[in-house]
Amino acid sequence: MSATRTALGIEWTKVRHSPVGLVTTLLLCLGTVAVTGASMASVGAGGILAAKSEVFVGDGGWAGLLGLAGQVVAAGGLLGFGVMAGWLHGREFADGTVSALFARPVSLRAVARAKLILYLLWAAAVAVALTLGVLALGVGLALAGDEGFGAGGVARPALTLVGVTVLTAWLALPCAWVATRSRGYLAAVGAAVGLVVLAQLSVLLGAEGWFPFAAPGWWVSQAGAVGPAMVLQLLLVVPVAGAAAALTLRAWDRLSL
Repeated sequence: MSATRTALGIEWTKVRHSPVGLVTTLLLCLGTVAVTGASMASVGAGGILAAKSEVFVGDGGWAGLLGLAGQVVAAGGLLGFGVMAGWLHGREFADGTVSALFARPVSLRAVARAKLILYLLWAAAVAVALTLGVLALGVGLALAGDEGFGAGGVARPALTLVGVTVLTAWLALPCAWVATRSRGYLAAVGAAVGLVVLAQLSVLLGAEGWFPFAAPGWWVSQAGAVGPAMVLQLLLVVPVAGAAAALTLRAWDRLSL
């Protein structure tokens, strides 16, 4: 654990001084707020965007706003989280500094474990920040005179949005393994795009929540309802994320120049 803490400090320094982490965080947080706001503004205006937004907004209010934001995260967040997971695990290969990792007094497995821990902590922070941003948008809409923000609870849809964001981040973990195996983060970006496409296809084919990569979007489309079937569908995310993490650790453990 001491080696993991040391590696974690080094990885955090890399992220803190790199524009990739900052830009990805801002795109996920501010991008979600911007797209959600634009979609809310289109409601009632006619057009394709308005028609799709009205389906998720429903009766409006906090539940409609946060549910719409959840759909935005479930659809596009997988790409953003995939980019970050791929960059964290592939940057040394792309920058040509991977040989320096073999000179460290900590094992490569400890380095990979630190990368995974940092990614999960970062994803949790993004989930909270993103939700707070959407709540701030809701306050602005309420102050602007939009109806429906004075009634209904906000805690449950807000927690659902946090949960959807965290689950989406977990589902992007296969990109970490792809980045390690391909020795770069470009293939990981392609993998993230592929996962988004597969999730959309599963919905079109009627698999919906039974396909793990579509489960968060299906959950938020059901207004965060939690029944036996929904719990099982969401639990399918855990073995997918666990297997991806295990494969990533194994790949780093066997890494050679």
